[in-house]
Amino acid sequence: VASMVVFTHGRADTQEYKSFNIRLGETPNDYGMLKEALTRRQLHPEWGMPNVVLIDGGKGQLRAALSVWKWQTPVVSLAKDPDQLLIYNQETRLYTEHPLRERDPASILLQRVRDEAHRFAKSRHTRRRTKSVLE
Repeated sequence: VASMVVFTHGRADTQEYKSFNIRLGETPNDYGMLKEALTRRQLHPEWGMPNVVLIDGGKGQLRAALSVWKWQTPVVSLAKDPDQLLIYNQETRLYTEHPLRERDPASILLQRVRDEAHRFAKSRHTRRRTKSVLE
């Protein structure tokens, strides 16, 4: 299950959350699942255009996302250990790493978005597993 959370003016907009049951296959493929979710998201412009797309992961995930993302919306990723924002510059074709600063409001918001996406994906995955056991 891939998740999409929406924050508006720094607050979770739970009515806009979406989850995608990945159809890729049984073998886990992080990049393939990410590509599928983003490709399917772009099939629904009626959901509104995001101001920015935040991917959970490092350079590999960001590279995978950029390979399928067709809209002009910026795509960035949030890597862990240490927490840092990764940005790809189309003109220079370079990735830049921006360490998140403790107690910085922007850093805290980025971490909240990531953590909320994890929470939502986990709840959807649990719901899906429970449903399949009951069937």
